[in-house]
Amino acid sequence: MDPVTLVWALLLGAPIAALLLQTLARSLAPRSYKATAIATAAFLCAVVAAGMTGIRFVPVLANVWTLAAAYAAYAFLVFSIGRLPWPRTARHAAIVLGALPIAYGYFLGSVGLLGLMFTAGEYVDPPKQTLRLSQNITCVMTEGGGLDSVYSLRLHQEWPLAPLLHLQTKVISVEEGRLNQAAADCAELRDRPL
Repeated sequence: MDPVTLVWALLLGAPIAALLLQTLARSLAPRSYKATAIATAAFLCAVVAAGMTGIRFVPVLANVWTLAAAYAAYAFLVFSIGRLPWPRTARHAAIVLGALPIAYGYFLGSVGLLGLMFTAGEYVDPPKQTLRLSQNITCVMTEGGGLDSVYSLRLHQEWPLAPLLHLQTKVISVEEGRLNQAAADCAELRDRPL
């Protein structure tokens, strides 16, 4: 399956999967519903923390599936707000605010499909160049990376103990004409201090 189509399908299917999971958790194991909600919240926090620190999977499709699972976890938690012992007005306001990103996801999956294709295409397209700069540092050249950049050089630190994970340490946007004195490609970074 084309990766952009996979992103589109997961974007549209994650809230539906969350609703099904919530229905199953309520009907089959009502006593473990609280544990399911806590585990879902912990998973979502772990994915957000990893994203904020720059830790990602090396395979791009693993990142896509992880983000889809985090989006489904978010939707599950939004749908769970109705069970909280809050005043009715506060619950309804929280559900409306929590549902805005879900509605935005459906907007991107329908009317904003072109923007989604550009965004997802930039992320899942294979890199133009990959070069190992040192034992644990890899440089990956990707298309785009900003409004005025032609491509980006992304530096990843790899860990021998966790070969499926890497940490993005630096992003260098290369503009047309190279007026910013950035390296032209990954090979030029070999001689520079990182």
